[in-house]
Amino acid sequence: MQFNTILRKKSKGSVTAEFAVIMPVVVVIIGIILSVFAAVSTTIRCQNTANHIAQQLVAKKYATGATFGVDVASLVHSGVNSSAVWDVFEASPYVRVVIKSDISIGPVQIIPISVTGEAYGYIV
Repeated sequence: MQFNTILRKKSKGSVTAEFAVIMPVVVVIIGIILSVFAAVSTTIRCQNTANHIAQQLVAKKYATGATFGVDVASLVHSGVNSSAVWDVFEASPYVRVVIKSDISIGPVQIIPISVTGEAYGYIV
């Protein structure tokens, strides 16, 4: 009988100790998963916006002969984020759109990465 009561008394604080060790690890893993999701989401938005802009530039060039009527800045800022940068290269017969966005990932947002979306358009 004494043996059982001794074991019970010693194991009362073990659950708290295990929780104190495991909980920060779980929080870090969840933070990393959410950060990777944010990076993938931003990459997809960069690519979709680049495709949309290339399509608009080709349509405008085909209709009017000039690509200056497309507001690339507002399309990038509404499609990706306000800190994204872009380049539009016109080399006949192609239009190339590159959008880059810097994001920080990690549980405390300290790991900076750059994601890119690139699209080409062919002007006939």
